[in-house]
This record gives sequence, C-alpha cells and structure tokens, in this order.
Amino acid sequence: FTIGTFSIVVAYVFVLIWSREVWHIVVANAIIGVGIAFSFAAMPMIIMRSVPSNETGVSNGLNALFRSVGTSSASAVMGGVLAAMSVTAGGRAIPTAEAFAVCFWISIVAAVVATVLTFFIPKPCAEEKRPSLPG
Repeated sequence: FTIGTFSIVVAYVFVLIWSREVWHIVVANAIIGVGIAFSFAAMPMIIMRSVPSNETGVSNGLNALFRSVGTSSASAVMGGVLAAMSVTAGGRAIPTAEAFAVCFWISIVAAVVATVLTFFIPKPCAEEKRPSLPG
C-alpha cells in the first residue's frame, strides 16, 4: 500500500518538474496508474484483516463509497482550481500553467498524507489470522 501511494507522490513531483512534452504527461499518468492499482488493490485485504469477519462486507462497501466520494470531490476541486485560474483566449477560458501547478501541488500533498497514513495501518498479529484470508 505504501509503495502505491509513494509512487503517486513521485508521479506528481515528476509532472510538476517536467510537463512540457506529451511524453512527460504519459509517463506521469502511467506511474499514477501503477500507484492507484497498488493502492486500490490492497485496500480490501487491509480492511478484511482489520475488522471482524462478520463486518467485512459492510467495511468494503464503505470503502467503495468513500472511494467514490473522494474521487468525485477531487475532480470537483481540481475543476474549480482550473476554472478559477484561467484566461480567456479566442473566446474560450483556458487554464494557466500556474493552475496546473496548483493542482499538482494539491495532489502531492494529498498523496504525501496518504503515504504517511499507511505507516499507521495496524499489522495483523499471527493469532489474528483467519483461515478464510490468504497470507
């Protein structure tokens, strides 16, 4: 889980520094995709190991709900930043480079917070392992 969130930090730092060419954006998006895949794939197992077995369904349902709320909220915040920091050119509003930099910084801060929080995820003890869960 930590690897996933840290790779998202790396991707946004990369795109903050290098975002002049299309391939820079492609590389950053690939790294972000890997980070999200690692993070989102690990969440259900972490949740199932952290709650009583009769609450795994409810817990994973809440995970899906908050994941949806988080991605929707993040989209709204980034859209608001891009809209607020735009200029008019040819009758159209176009976000400035500074607007994208602000979005990247917001993403970096969120990913750093997520990375730090991964260190506080409790590790299951040997006696807590359930036969229905792998590992």
